[in-house]
Amino acid sequence: MLSAANLKAAQQVVYSRALAQRGRSRDASSGIKAPLSVRAAVKNNAGSNKSSVARIIKLLEAANVPDAAAVAFPTMGRPRMDPEAKPISRMWYRRFCDDHPEIRRAFLKAAEKSRESWETGGISNTKEWFERLTEAIVNRRINASECWNADQTGVRVGILREHVQCLIMHTKREVRVQVLSPEDRATCTVIVRKFLPDEKLPEGALETLTAAAQSASTGSMLQSWSAIAVIDPERKSHVATLAGDQEFIREAPLFILFCADLSRLHDASDYHGRPGDGAGLECIDLFIMATLDAALAAQNVTVAAESLGLGMCYVGAARNNACDLSDYLGLPPYVVGLLVMAVSYADPKYLNSHKPRLSISEVMYRDIWKGEERAEHIKKYKDTLQNHYKRQNKPGRKVWRVSLTNCASSSDLDGRGRMRSVLDQQGFKFT
Repeated sequence: MLSAANLKAAQQVVYSRALAQRGRSRDASSGIKAPLSVRAAVKNNAGSNKSSVARIIKLLEAANVPDAAAVAFPTMGRPRMDPEAKPISRMWYRRFCDDHPEIRRAFLKAAEKSRESWETGGISNTKEWFERLTEAIVNRRINASECWNADQTGVRVGILREHVQCLIMHTKREVRVQVLSPEDRATCTVIVRKFLPDEKLPEGALETLTAAAQSASTGSMLQSWSAIAVIDPERKSHVATLAGDQEFIREAPLFILFCADLSRLHDASDYHGRPGDGAGLECIDLFIMATLDAALAAQNVTVAAESLGLGMCYVGAARNNACDLSDYLGLPPYVVGLLVMAVSYADPKYLNSHKPRLSISEVMYRDIWKGEERAEHIKKYKDTLQNHYKRQNKPGRKVWRVSLTNCASSSDLDGRGRMRSVLDQQGFKFT
């Protein structure tokens, strides 16, 4: 049985064994180096059971961590938030730190320097640290999801300090280090527009991505979103035609349509006798909540896909022919497709750097709205974006000003100006 007492006792035993392996004492006062026995741990933790503690110890040692967060206990009755760890698990990072104390000291010393010193010497120290870390990851065949200081789904390994962020980016074919200065932090990922041909997704990838999507926050726990994974090549090709007729969609083995879904609420309300007048189901706030739920789920899928070494690309062109797409995929009333995502292994020959974003001061205000410097920010951003396209050898790309002008013209909406009629067709009534 998994209880707090059993878990604590098991952790004490595993931790004492780890100390003993390193020749360290588990009791500073007595100098005892022998690991704690199961019997002694049970005696020290009231309410624990010897057989249960022994079983938990096996699970902890199989995952090689003195921490229950990395172990899937079958009796817990809830899904894991992160991919299941392999035997190396979290302790590898601590071992790496112990194996390279000189790098750790150099890194900590760099962190104590002034900003000017940090931006000169600190970056080289940090880069050396992460190059050694990358080598350890590759040599020990450590999966991205096992990284001790990674984000929730392990897509990037990084230590963020005041001035420098370092990332280890995982793809199927390579592991590479990227060291970023403050002004580059917004451009730390890549744009995928080309996938490797004839590549299949890892077994269970769709289930993992779905679990990640369901782990996203949801308004009022209504979970008012759904998704359709299009895998059949013929059907995927037709969907690609409706979504801007883009070839990379056909290349991807997985194509996911994320939908705002209020049909579940309507069905549940009918099941319970639709209390009240039912007017609440026509409130526009519910639809806004559903679109937010779908967007949050999609972004979680993005992070999870990258953690598996996959690339992805959002396709807003799913709304170009939203009516036909709804009919083709059989979307019921109160369901509308918002965006699609192509998922596969990115072709490293065609990776483009992330487009620069607006300045932080333009999008994040403190305490109150401040738009006095907007004209200056927009002018500066227009030049920044144009320079980016030149560096990418794409001088003919539309400048941002042209994109904004096109959005103001109904002739350049590519069919998205009909979204209100699509919502009406799908039965949405807003009050």
